[in-house]
Amino acid sequence: MVLQAKCHRVSAIGTVKIKELVVDTKYPILKADRAMTHLGQTVLLTIRNQTRYILKVFLPKRYARVVTDTDIMFVNTNPEYYCLIYRGFDELSRYILDIGVL
Repeated sequence: MVLQAKCHRVSAIGTVKIKELVVDTKYPILKADRAMTHLGQTVLLTIRNQTRYILKVFLPKRYARVVTDTDIMFVNTNPEYYCLIYRGFDELSRYILDIGVL
């Protein structure tokens, strides 16, 4: 990869809130990591949006609890195999997320 493209990818990275994602849009998952926040341990996903910008999003705890180290390793060795799909809110105002296969 040429230096210009590498620099563009770094400058394009930003952290977004789940509610800022577009409903029913597939976001390819590039990487997954465990992360510690002020709310405790969670999973940080690196995704790509429609304009090819790289974004980072923290999974809610109820989703992060079911992600195993094996899942994280699979995601990291198979980038863009899975995608994150934001489905909106449920009746309790909790985020609804799906993981799909591209």
